[in-house]
Amino acid sequence: MGCLISLNSRELLVEFLDSHCAAENQKLEVSGDTDDERSAYDFVYLPFDLRRKANFGYAFVNFTNPRAAWKFFLAFNSHKWDCFGSKKVLEVALARFQGKEQLLHHFSKTMFACESKDFLPMEPMASGVELATRKEQRLAMSGL
Repeated sequence: MGCLISLNSRELLVEFLDSHCAAENQKLEVSGDTDDERSAYDFVYLPFDLRRKANFGYAFVNFTNPRAAWKFFLAFNSHKWDCFGSKKVLEVALARFQGKEQLLHHFSKTMFACESKDFLPMEPMASGVELATRKEQRLAMSGL
C-alpha cells in the first residue's frame, strides 16, 4: 500500500507540473509570443518517508529556464490545497542547489533506503509528444 501511495503522490505531482507547463505553453501559442521561453522541467524529486508511508510535504523541481520557474511561482505560491481536507499552503522557495546538474550531483551522493526506483529522483521528458508517451507508459505499467 505504501508504494501505491508513493506512486500516486509522485504521479499526481508530475501530472500537476505537466498540466501547468502545457497551459503556459498554450498561452504562448495563442498569443503568438515567440520570444518567451516554453515552460518545462527536467528534474523532480518527491522525498518519501517509508515508515510513515507518506511524502515529507516538499519536492525538488528544476524548471528549464528562469521564466518557467517565475510563471510557476506566480501561479502557485501561497496556493491553498483544496483536496484531502488539507490546510497546507503551497510555498515556492529557492533550493540550496540550483539547476539540474547541481541537483543530480547532490542526489548522486545520497543513499536512498528503498527497494524501488519509484522513490528516487527522476528526469522527466519535457515535450508534448514525450508527455503523451510517458502517459502511455504509465498506463502500460499499471496494466490498464
